[in-house]
Amino acid sequence: MTDGKPDFYALQKRALMSDEFKIKLAANKTPVQFVAYDILYIDGKDLTAAPLMKRKEILNKAVTEGHGLSISWYIERNGKAFFELAKQEQLEGIVAKKKDGLYYIGKRTHEWVKIKVMQDEDLFVCGYQPDENGKVKDLILGYYDGGELKSRGKVYLGVSESDRKIIAEFAKKNAVKTPHFDKYENAVWIKPQLIGTAHFMHKTASDGMRQPVWKGLRSD
Repeated sequence: MTDGKPDFYALQKRALMSDEFKIKLAANKTPVQFVAYDILYIDGKDLTAAPLMKRKEILNKAVTEGHGLSISWYIERNGKAFFELAKQEQLEGIVAKKKDGLYYIGKRTHEWVKIKVMQDEDLFVCGYQPDENGKVKDLILGYYDGGELKSRGKVYLGVSESDRKIIAEFAKKNAVKTPHFDKYENAVWIKPQLIGTAHFMHKTASDGMRQPVWKGLRSD
């Protein structure tokens, strides 16, 4: 948790640690909170065929909350208001589950859905990384901050063939030799004049985008 909110990147960083001393230091500085959201077995009995609300009832009786351990609570009927609260608090989103839903191990089903808080941002196409055939692949995006062009990361998902063709044609007459940003290899850089919209969960610690999807070039 960071400032009372789940921190995906802090958790990811902790998971990649291999040095025991560093793990202990991190655990003392920022203790991990384990949140139990479901229960699949108890006393040797398989609970996956029990409906969700029955599993929740068993979970609440089986787990005693304390230091480092808590139960994931839920609300009923007010899902829209809860989602708006998640947006207001800049959380990743909410999960909606069927009250009579079963648990299918290793399978993604419609018994539950993840509803993500997403945001859109208009960004400049600053260049692209080509595929093995030299065609437009990953778009490198940027934005202006006080007159300075800064990187917002890159995107691949959602880029249409028509957008790829427009960018490739633009690059023929508007390529630049000096890289806009240093961290991208084998990039073709262009004048930052084309503008499009990226759809993503939230900005990362490095000012990039988490799970970005390209919505398309703007025609205006």
